[in-house]
Amino acid sequence: MPGQLPPSEFGPSTNKERDALTFEMMKHAHLLVLLFTTCACPAFSTQWQVGPSQPYTAPSQVATLVGDGDTVNIAAGTYPSDVTNWTADDLWLRGIGGMVHLESNGLAWEQKGIWVIQGDRTTVEQI
Repeated sequence: MPGQLPPSEFGPSTNKERDALTFEMMKHAHLLVLLFTTCACPAFSTQWQVGPSQPYTAPSQVATLVGDGDTVNIAAGTYPSDVTNWTADDLWLRGIGGMVHLESNGLAWEQKGIWVIQGDRTTVEQI
């Protein structure tokens, strides 16, 4: 009969057993697909430190280094003439120890603003 497998000495002997085995294999295949699609993203993020006593002294120095899901901790203070764009998604930009003040001094990123946020779901706090 078309679509049916012949009996085998190594596998199921009836069509009903073969159907049950095929169903179980498909169920496990779906679980594997679900596992790989939900775990494809890295489960970690980087915390970047910006401030006068840090390796990065201006927010623009880390803007091209950050990745999706990262956090940029910026020490309280004033950052003059420091313009940049942020392209990572799920980014958290936050002032630490008080407010962060950005002064443009006449500069703008692509004539738009001090910071141009192009990533999705960016959170900005105390800046």
